[in-house]
Amino acid sequence: MRRVSGLLAMMSLLAAPASAYAPLGYPGAIWGNASRDFSGFEGWGVQSWIKQGVTWTMLPGEMPLQTFAYYRVRSRTQNRPYFDAHGPALSAEISKDFLSLGTDFHWQRYPELGLREDHHELFAAWYKRVDLARGHKPALFGGPLLGVPLSTWGRLTRDLDGIEGNGTQGWVQQGVDIIRLPGAVLVTPFAAYRWRLRSENRRYFNVHGPAAGLEFGRGPMQLGLEQAWRYYPELKRTERAIQAYLTWFYEWDLTRR
Repeated sequence: MRRVSGLLAMMSLLAAPASAYAPLGYPGAIWGNASRDFSGFEGWGVQSWIKQGVTWTMLPGEMPLQTFAYYRVRSRTQNRPYFDAHGPALSAEISKDFLSLGTDFHWQRYPELGLREDHHELFAAWYKRVDLARGHKPALFGGPLLGVPLSTWGRLTRDLDGIEGNGTQGWVQQGVDIIRLPGAVLVTPFAAYRWRLRSENRRYFNVHGPAAGLEFGRGPMQLGLEQAWRYYPELKRTERAIQAYLTWFYEWDLTRR
């Protein structure tokens, strides 16, 4: 009954603005990360989502009210129970600067467990990137730097149906843009700290730790190689892993013209 109530609440959030406002925009985005963990603990992996939404109105304080339809997938080749999952979702959210607050309802399958679960979730998410070199002329070993990017992304969640509980996932990364190769490929050594934690069904999910590596970026894509030190608290296990990865992010707006 609670799941049905959650779905009805989500539908009302999605439908109510439509009768009162003409949409301001049709934003969408795609994000993904494909990786190869050479330690053998996680193996090949992919996490990705694609979303398409509607901006209904601008609330006081220049906060857009938006709804989105998503599809999410998370899979890897090793230690897969309660990690592997996929399914569609609907969300309603407001945002201000780098912070978003909202609620979503997603229909999620856990293929390794043969389970299908419906989740009603509250969330807060953020993304912020600043160039610490802006307004300065930093140098390294006598040579000028192109940038000193500091970035962070994260998400806090409360699963109202209990299978994942309270959760957080995110990273903080400090890079140094040292050179631009032919083809506008930016070379960036970096240090990072990443975490993925939740309060339920956490055995093969929870992990955190630092990493350092080298990234090659061009437009919406980054190719990298890193050394990561990962601690799995439920397993009392630390893994030192070399990982190669490809990350992509692209966004659009289908606003009628």
